[in-house]
Amino acid sequence: KILIDNDIQSIEKSFKIIFDKKMHQFQSTCKILDSLSPVKTMMRGYAVAKGDHGVISSTRNINIGDKFSLIVKDGHADCVVKKIYNNTEVDYGKES
Repeated sequence: KILIDNDIQSIEKSFKIIFDKKMHQFQSTCKILDSLSPVKTMMRGYAVAKGDHGVISSTRNINIGDKFSLIVKDGHADCVVKKIYNNTEVDYGKES
């Protein structure tokens, strides 16, 4: 009986150690995923421009007159492309 009780306690202790380690790994992974969330990114002040064919990541993906949505942390705005600037022409959207 004593040997069985000791074995059970040993198994329970081993299980708790493994469980705690896996729980820590899971929580760490959740934090990483949370920080990469598009919603969290927008909460930090970024916006997402989304057109008919998905996210707009380059001026090569848009044309004058195209309509797109600008998604921000508290809603979105419907937009129309009036002019397109390349980085060589304009420094981050501010005319030289």
